[in-house]
Amino acid sequence: MKRTILVTLMSISLTLVNCQSRVNLLSKDSIQSMLDKMGVPGVAIATIEDGAIDQVLSVGTIMNSQPTAYNSIFNTASLTKSITAYLAVSLIEQGKLVLDERLDKYWVDPDLKGDERVKLLTPHIILSHQTGFDNWRWMNDEKKLRFNADPGTKVTYSGEGYEYLRISMEKKFKKSFEELVDEYVFNPIGMEDSQLGWSDNIKVERYAGEFKTPEEPYEITKDGPSAADDLLSTAEDLIRFSKNVMLRAEDEKYAKYFDSQVEARPGINFSYGWVRFDDLPNDEYALFGAGGDAGVSAMMCLLPKSKRAIVLLSNGENRGLVTNLMRLAMGDAGNEMVGRFQ
Repeated sequence: MKRTILVTLMSISLTLVNCQSRVNLLSKDSIQSMLDKMGVPGVAIATIEDGAIDQVLSVGTIMNSQPTAYNSIFNTASLTKSITAYLAVSLIEQGKLVLDERLDKYWVDPDLKGDERVKLLTPHIILSHQTGFDNWRWMNDEKKLRFNADPGTKVTYSGEGYEYLRISMEKKFKKSFEELVDEYVFNPIGMEDSQLGWSDNIKVERYAGEFKTPEEPYEITKDGPSAADDLLSTAEDLIRFSKNVMLRAEDEKYAKYFDSQVEARPGINFSYGWVRFDDLPNDEYALFGAGGDAGVSAMMCLLPKSKRAIVLLSNGENRGLVTNLMRLAMGDAGNEMVGRFQ
Protein backbone atom coordinates (compact mmCIF):
# COMPACT_ATOMS: atom_id res chain seq x y z
CA MET A 1 0.00 0.00 0.00
CA LYS A 2 2.78 2.42 0.97
CA ARG A 3 4.60 1.60 -2.26
CA THR A 4 1.43 2.31 -4.25
CA ILE A 5 0.99 5.67 -2.53
CA LEU A 6 4.66 6.54 -3.15
CA VAL A 7 4.40 5.63 -6.84
CA THR A 8 1.20 7.70 -7.12
CA LEU A 9 2.83 10.72 -5.47
CA MET A 10 5.86 10.40 -7.74
CA SER A 11 3.57 10.25 -10.75
CA ILE A 12 1.72 13.41 -9.64
CA SER A 13 5.06 15.16 -9.01
CA LEU A 14 6.38 14.23 -12.44
CA THR A 15 3.13 15.41 -14.04
CA LEU A 16 3.46 18.80 -12.33
CA VAL A 17 7.08 19.10 -13.43
CA ASN A 18 6.11 18.24 -16.99
CA CYS A 19 3.30 20.82 -16.93
CA GLN A 20 5.69 23.50 -15.72
CA SER A 21 8.12 22.67 -18.51
CA ARG A 22 5.54 23.29 -21.23
CA VAL A 23 4.28 26.49 -22.78
CA ASN A 24 0.79 26.59 -21.32
CA LEU A 25 -1.72 28.70 -23.21
CA LEU A 26 -5.11 29.69 -21.89
CA SER A 27 -8.21 28.58 -23.78
CA LYS A 28 -9.46 30.80 -26.60
CA ASP A 29 -12.46 31.77 -24.48
CA SER A 30 -10.19 32.86 -21.62
CA ILE A 31 -7.98 34.85 -23.99
CA GLN A 32 -11.06 36.52 -25.49
CA SER A 33 -12.16 37.51 -21.98
CA MET A 34 -8.75 39.10 -21.41
CA LEU A 35 -9.02 40.97 -24.71
CA ASP A 36 -12.43 42.32 -23.73
CA LYS A 37 -11.27 43.33 -20.27
CA MET A 38 -8.08 45.03 -21.48
CA GLY A 39 -9.55 46.80 -24.49
CA VAL A 40 -7.50 45.02 -27.16
CA PRO A 41 -9.21 43.86 -30.38
CA GLY A 42 -7.05 40.89 -31.32
CA VAL A 43 -3.98 38.79 -30.66
CA ALA A 44 -1.97 36.19 -32.57
CA ILE A 45 0.15 33.69 -30.63
CA ALA A 46 2.70 31.10 -31.67
CA THR A 47 4.74 28.70 -29.53
CA ILE A 48 7.69 26.35 -29.70
CA GLU A 49 7.82 23.15 -27.67
CA ASP A 50 10.90 20.91 -27.52
CA GLY A 51 12.45 22.84 -30.38
CA ALA A 52 9.52 22.41 -32.78
CA ILE A 53 6.77 24.87 -33.70
CA ASP A 54 3.82 23.70 -31.63
CA GLN A 55 0.86 26.08 -31.78
CA VAL A 56 -0.22 29.04 -33.90
CA LEU A 57 -3.54 30.53 -32.89
CA SER A 58 -5.47 33.76 -33.20
CA VAL A 59 -8.22 35.34 -31.13
CA GLY A 60 -10.35 38.46 -31.55
CA THR A 61 -10.53 40.81 -34.49
CA ILE A 62 -8.41 42.96 -36.80
CA MET A 63 -9.38 45.86 -39.11
CA ASN A 64 -12.96 46.07 -40.37
CA SER A 65 -13.98 43.66 -37.57
CA GLN A 66 -12.52 40.70 -39.45
CA PRO A 67 -11.46 37.69 -37.33
CA THR A 68 -7.77 37.57 -36.46
CA ALA A 69 -6.10 34.88 -38.57
CA TYR A 70 -2.90 32.87 -38.26
CA ASN A 71 -1.40 35.00 -41.05
CA SER A 72 -2.65 38.41 -39.91
CA ILE A 73 0.10 41.00 -40.25
CA PHE A 74 0.96 43.05 -37.17
CA ASN A 75 3.15 46.04 -36.53
CA THR A 76 5.65 44.63 -34.01
CA ALA A 77 7.36 47.92 -33.06
CA SER A 78 10.72 47.35 -31.33
CA LEU A 79 10.89 43.62 -32.07
CA THR A 80 12.62 44.98 -35.18
CA LYS A 81 15.83 45.34 -33.16
CA SER A 82 16.19 41.57 -32.87
CA ILE A 83 16.06 41.31 -36.67
CA THR A 84 18.78 43.96 -36.96
CA ALA A 85 20.97 42.14 -34.46
CA TYR A 86 20.50 38.83 -36.31
CA LEU A 87 21.62 40.56 -39.51
CA ALA A 88 24.68 42.08 -37.83
CA VAL A 89 25.73 38.78 -36.26
CA SER A 90 25.35 37.01 -39.62
CA LEU A 91 27.60 39.58 -41.28
CA ILE A 92 30.14 39.37 -38.45
CA GLU A 93 30.31 35.57 -38.61
CA GLN A 94 30.92 35.76 -42.36
CA GLY A 95 33.78 38.20 -41.82
CA LYS A 96 31.97 41.05 -43.57
CA LEU A 97 31.48 43.20 -40.47
CA VAL A 98 33.64 43.49 -37.36
CA LEU A 99 32.08 43.77 -33.93
CA ASP A 100 34.48 46.49 -32.75
CA GLU A 101 35.11 48.35 -35.99
CA ARG A 102 34.65 52.11 -36.09
CA LEU A 103 31.53 53.14 -37.96
CA ASP A 104 32.70 56.69 -38.62
CA LYS A 105 34.66 55.21 -41.53
CA TYR A 106 31.34 54.80 -43.31
CA TRP A 107 29.06 57.52 -41.99
CA VAL A 108 28.71 60.30 -39.42
CA ASP A 109 25.32 61.78 -38.60
CA PRO A 110 25.24 65.48 -39.56
CA ASP A 111 24.20 66.39 -35.99
CA LEU A 112 27.48 64.90 -34.70
CA LYS A 113 29.93 66.47 -37.14
CA GLY A 114 33.04 67.59 -35.25
CA ASP A 115 32.33 65.44 -32.18
CA GLU A 116 35.30 63.11 -31.69
CA ARG A 117 33.14 60.61 -29.82
CA VAL A 118 31.77 59.30 -33.11
CA LYS A 119 35.04 57.34 -33.32
CA LEU A 120 33.83 55.26 -30.38
CA LEU A 121 30.67 54.03 -32.09
CA THR A 122 30.91 50.36 -33.07
CA PRO A 123 28.41 47.56 -33.72
CA HIS A 124 29.13 46.27 -30.19
CA ILE A 125 28.40 49.64 -28.57
CA ILE A 126 25.19 50.11 -30.56
CA LEU A 127 23.77 46.58 -30.31
CA SER A 128 24.24 46.60 -26.52
CA HIS A 129 22.62 50.05 -26.07
CA GLN A 130 25.71 51.93 -24.91
CA THR A 131 25.75 54.81 -27.42
CA GLY A 132 24.80 57.53 -24.95
CA PHE A 133 22.02 58.66 -27.31
CA ASP A 134 18.42 59.43 -26.43
CA ASN A 135 15.94 56.82 -27.57
CA TRP A 136 14.93 59.26 -30.33
CA ARG A 137 16.40 62.68 -31.08
CA TRP A 138 12.99 64.37 -31.00
CA MET A 139 12.85 63.59 -27.28
CA ASN A 140 15.37 66.30 -26.36
CA ASP A 141 14.86 70.07 -26.46
CA GLU A 142 17.12 70.60 -29.47
CA LYS A 143 15.49 67.81 -31.52
CA LYS A 144 18.98 66.79 -32.57
CA LEU A 145 21.07 63.67 -32.13
CA ARG A 146 23.54 64.18 -29.28
CA PHE A 147 25.65 62.27 -26.79
CA ASN A 148 24.27 62.38 -23.26
CA ALA A 149 27.18 60.20 -22.14
CA ASP A 150 30.39 58.97 -23.70
CA PRO A 151 29.81 55.77 -25.70
CA GLY A 152 30.50 52.68 -23.63
CA THR A 153 30.04 54.39 -20.24
CA LYS A 154 26.28 54.20 -19.73
CA VAL A 155 23.35 52.00 -20.74
CA THR A 156 20.84 54.07 -22.71
CA TYR A 157 18.18 52.20 -24.68
CA SER A 158 18.21 53.84 -28.09
CA GLY A 159 16.40 53.39 -31.36
CA GLU A 160 18.68 56.10 -32.73
CA GLY A 161 21.65 53.83 -32.14
CA TYR A 162 20.14 51.04 -34.23
CA GLU A 163 19.31 53.55 -36.97
CA TYR A 164 22.93 54.71 -36.87
CA LEU A 165 24.03 51.12 -37.46
CA ARG A 166 21.50 50.73 -40.28
CA ILE A 167 22.81 53.70 -42.23
CA SER A 168 26.42 52.70 -41.56
CA MET A 169 25.80 49.21 -42.96
CA GLU A 170 24.04 50.64 -45.99
CA LYS A 171 27.05 52.86 -46.69
CA LYS A 172 29.54 50.05 -46.09
CA PHE A 173 27.81 47.42 -48.23
CA LYS A 174 26.27 49.81 -50.78
CA LYS A 175 22.95 48.03 -50.37
CA SER A 176 19.66 49.09 -48.80
CA PHE A 177 18.78 47.79 -45.37
CA GLU A 178 15.83 45.93 -46.91
CA GLU A 179 18.17 44.14 -49.33
CA LEU A 180 20.50 43.11 -46.51
CA VAL A 181 17.68 41.83 -44.30
CA ASP A 182 16.12 39.93 -47.19
CA GLU A 183 19.46 38.30 -48.02
CA TYR A 184 20.58 37.38 -44.50
CA VAL A 185 17.38 37.06 -42.47
CA PHE A 186 14.03 36.83 -44.22
CA ASN A 187 14.94 34.63 -47.16
CA PRO A 188 17.12 32.07 -45.31
CA ILE A 189 14.52 31.64 -42.57
CA GLY A 190 11.51 31.68 -44.90
CA MET A 191 9.85 34.78 -43.45
CA GLU A 192 7.68 35.43 -46.49
CA ASP A 193 5.14 37.65 -44.71
CA SER A 194 7.64 40.04 -43.10
CA GLN A 195 8.85 43.44 -44.22
CA LEU A 196 10.46 46.54 -42.79
CA GLY A 197 7.87 49.28 -42.63
CA TRP A 198 4.84 49.85 -44.83
CA SER A 199 4.58 49.26 -48.54
CA ASP A 200 1.78 49.03 -51.07
CA ASN A 201 2.47 45.28 -51.32
CA ILE A 202 0.69 44.69 -48.02
CA LYS A 203 -2.78 43.25 -48.37
CA VAL A 204 -4.84 45.60 -46.24
CA GLU A 205 -7.43 42.90 -45.52
CA ARG A 206 -4.70 40.97 -43.68
CA TYR A 207 -3.38 43.94 -41.70
CA ALA A 208 -4.27 43.84 -38.01
CA GLY A 209 -4.36 47.60 -37.62
CA GLU A 210 -3.49 49.75 -34.63
CA PHE A 211 -6.16 50.50 -32.03
CA LYS A 212 -6.56 52.79 -29.03
CA THR A 213 -9.67 50.81 -28.09
CA PRO A 214 -11.58 48.19 -30.11
CA GLU A 215 -13.85 51.02 -31.30
CA GLU A 216 -11.07 53.57 -31.92
CA PRO A 217 -8.54 52.64 -34.61
CA TYR A 218 -5.54 54.83 -35.24
CA GLU A 219 -4.53 55.85 -38.72
CA ILE A 220 -2.27 53.13 -40.13
CA THR A 221 1.42 53.78 -39.53
CA LYS A 222 3.07 53.95 -42.94
CA ASP A 223 6.67 54.71 -42.01
CA GLY A 224 9.56 53.48 -44.13
CA PRO A 225 12.22 50.89 -43.26
CA SER A 226 13.85 51.16 -39.85
CA ALA A 227 16.37 49.10 -37.90
CA ALA A 228 14.60 49.87 -34.64
CA ASP A 229 10.85 49.99 -35.22
CA ASP A 230 7.82 49.04 -37.32
CA LEU A 231 8.71 45.53 -38.49
CA LEU A 232 5.50 44.15 -40.03
CA SER A 233 5.19 40.43 -39.51
CA THR A 234 3.04 37.47 -38.52
CA ALA A 235 3.18 35.24 -35.47
CA GLU A 236 4.07 32.36 -37.80
CA ASP A 237 7.05 34.18 -39.31
CA LEU A 238 8.34 35.32 -35.93
CA ILE A 239 8.10 31.86 -34.41
CA ARG A 240 10.26 30.60 -37.30
CA PHE A 241 12.68 33.41 -36.50
CA SER A 242 12.61 32.47 -32.79
CA LYS A 243 13.45 28.86 -33.63
CA ASN A 244 16.53 29.98 -35.56
CA VAL A 245 17.61 32.30 -32.75
CA MET A 246 17.36 29.50 -30.20
CA LEU A 247 19.47 27.22 -32.36
CA ARG A 248 22.12 29.95 -32.59
CA ALA A 249 21.99 30.70 -28.87
CA GLU A 250 22.86 27.09 -28.06
CA ASP A 251 25.45 26.79 -30.85
CA GLU A 252 29.04 27.27 -29.68
CA LYS A 253 29.77 29.31 -32.81
CA TYR A 254 27.11 31.92 -32.05
CA ALA A 255 26.46 31.66 -28.30
CA LYS A 256 28.77 34.56 -27.37
CA TYR A 257 26.49 36.99 -29.21
CA PHE A 258 23.65 36.09 -26.87
CA ASP A 259 25.68 36.45 -23.67
CA SER A 260 24.91 39.33 -21.32
CA GLN A 261 26.90 42.34 -22.51
CA VAL A 262 25.84 44.99 -19.98
CA GLU A 263 23.49 45.27 -17.02
CA ALA A 264 20.42 47.41 -17.68
CA ARG A 265 19.18 47.02 -14.09
CA PRO A 266 19.60 44.32 -11.44
CA GLY A 267 18.65 40.95 -12.93
CA ILE A 268 18.07 42.39 -16.41
CA ASN A 269 20.85 42.56 -19.01
CA PHE A 270 21.24 43.45 -22.67
CA SER A 271 22.74 41.04 -25.17
CA TYR A 272 22.83 41.98 -28.85
CA GLY A 273 19.25 42.80 -29.83
CA TRP A 274 17.69 41.07 -26.82
CA VAL A 275 17.04 41.51 -23.14
CA ARG A 276 18.65 38.59 -21.33
CA PHE A 277 17.48 37.12 -18.03
CA ASP A 278 19.89 34.79 -16.25
CA ASP A 279 19.40 32.58 -13.18
CA LEU A 280 15.77 31.75 -13.86
CA PRO A 281 14.02 28.76 -12.22
CA ASN A 282 15.09 25.32 -13.42
CA ASP A 283 18.50 26.72 -14.43
CA GLU A 284 16.96 28.57 -17.39
CA TYR A 285 17.96 31.76 -19.13
CA ALA A 286 15.70 33.78 -21.40
CA LEU A 287 16.05 35.97 -24.46
CA PHE A 288 13.27 38.51 -24.38
CA GLY A 289 12.00 41.20 -26.71
CA ALA A 290 9.10 43.62 -26.36
CA GLY A 291 7.62 46.24 -28.63
CA GLY A 292 4.99 48.86 -28.00
CA ASP A 293 3.77 51.89 -29.91
CA ALA A 294 0.44 53.66 -30.19
CA GLY A 295 -2.04 50.91 -30.97
CA VAL A 296 0.30 47.91 -30.87
CA SER A 297 2.04 45.69 -28.35
CA ALA A 298 4.22 42.65 -29.05
CA MET A 299 6.48 40.25 -27.21
CA MET A 300 8.90 37.37 -27.82
CA CYS A 301 10.21 35.16 -25.04
CA LEU A 302 12.70 32.35 -25.74
CA LEU A 303 14.02 29.72 -23.32
CA PRO A 304 16.80 28.14 -25.39
CA LYS A 305 17.93 25.52 -22.86
CA SER A 306 14.52 23.87 -22.65
CA LYS A 307 13.77 24.72 -26.30
CA ARG A 308 10.55 26.62 -25.61
CA ALA A 309 9.35 29.96 -26.93
CA ILE A 310 6.30 32.15 -27.33
CA VAL A 311 5.48 35.02 -29.71
CA LEU A 312 2.57 37.34 -28.95
CA LEU A 313 1.36 40.07 -31.32
CA SER A 314 -1.56 42.38 -30.54
CA ASN A 315 -3.22 45.35 -32.20
CA GLY A 316 -3.90 47.24 -28.97
CA GLU A 317 -1.58 49.32 -26.82
CA ASN A 318 -2.39 47.71 -23.46
CA ARG A 319 0.86 45.85 -22.80
CA GLY A 320 -0.75 44.08 -19.87
CA LEU A 321 -2.34 41.64 -22.30
CA VAL A 322 0.85 40.22 -23.83
CA THR A 323 2.70 40.50 -20.51
CA ASN A 324 0.12 38.44 -18.65
CA LEU A 325 -0.21 35.88 -21.43
CA MET A 326 3.57 35.44 -21.48
CA ARG A 327 3.76 35.17 -17.70
CA LEU A 328 1.04 32.52 -17.55
CA ALA A 329 2.42 30.58 -20.51
CA MET A 330 6.01 30.43 -19.25
CA GLY A 331 5.21 29.43 -15.67
CA ASP A 332 7.91 29.97 -13.05
CA ALA A 333 10.30 31.58 -15.55
CA GLY A 334 7.58 33.95 -16.74
CA ASN A 335 6.68 34.98 -13.20
CA GLU A 336 10.32 35.64 -12.39
CA MET A 337 10.86 37.80 -15.48
CA VAL A 338 7.78 39.93 -14.86
CA GLY A 339 8.80 40.29 -11.22
CA ARG A 340 12.21 41.68 -12.20
CA PHE A 341 10.59 44.40 -14.28
CA GLN A 342 8.52 45.61 -11.34
